Amino acid sequence: MTRAWWKLNDLAAAMYVAAASLIGFEALALILVFTTAWPIAIPIVVGLLALLFFARRFLVRVWCLILPARSGSKNPEPECDGNRIESENGASS
Repeated sequence: MTRAWWKLNDLAAAMYVAAASLIGFEALALILVFTTAWPIAIPIVVGLLALLFFARRFLVRVWCLILPARSGSKNPEPECDGNRIESENGASS
């Protein structure tokens, strides 16, 4: 039971970080302040933002796999650099 609680805690933290990474921490704080009129909106809004963030990362990776094959170029585009995707999130390479 404790392990399941920690897994859910990690998932919730990942959702908030993903949402903040997508729109910025200041914008996330602003959204959370304005949801006081409808508190149930907090997990819904944060969950949707997190889904958008992870979908965007997935689509960028898929696009980067398709783009070099279509263009025939040996040099990948700068936006398709694999290190850039990780550096967006603060991870060092």
